[in-house]
Amino acid sequence: MYQLLLILTLILNLPVEIDKDQSEYEIFKVTYIVDVTEANLTHWVSQAYVSMTSGEGNHEVDGRQVSPSDGEAFKITYIVDGDTFHGINADGEKRKFRPIGINTPETGKRNGRPETFHAEATAFTKQMLLDQTVRIVYDVTELDRYGRHLVYVYLQDGTFFNLEVVRAGWARTMTIAPNVKYAEIFSQAQREAREQGRGSWK
Repeated sequence: MYQLLLILTLILNLPVEIDKDQSEYEIFKVTYIVDVTEANLTHWVSQAYVSMTSGEGNHEVDGRQVSPSDGEAFKITYIVDGDTFHGINADGEKRKFRPIGINTPETGKRNGRPETFHAEATAFTKQMLLDQTVRIVYDVTELDRYGRHLVYVYLQDGTFFNLEVVRAGWARTMTIAPNVKYAEIFSQAQREAREQGRGSWK
């Protein structure tokens, strides 16, 4: 929709207000596509943006340097809940992951009762990640106190899972230093979800 409005604005010279946050996210999302020719893109990508995915050197996104070739490929094999899941890489190494910057409702194993919206958050994560090969990227701290790998998760089409689960309203932001690289982006997404009444904000 954003791209159509932009094209109409250029062709017809119409005064259209463009969602700046959405525009920045599309650029951010495309930057993490590792192989553009194999990615199943569902949105328009300009040639300028495609050049950002070449894997040659680092590129700047929202004032930060990122590298499209960063990270490791893992197939997600088991979903524990909305913010914990297992994966395996091509070498057969298994890891347990915890996405950075988010927190979803707990299973209730400690007190015997699942938190509200636990099932919905878990279903969302399962739909997005189960049996998918994703790219795993670390920040500063690699493990939490439970031995889970603290990561940013990107789908093959460049979708940033950590951000999408917040935007959908099934996760709340949880910023723990020093893993704060995208804390501001997550906070913006949470405000948007709350204002729009998405997911658990209904």
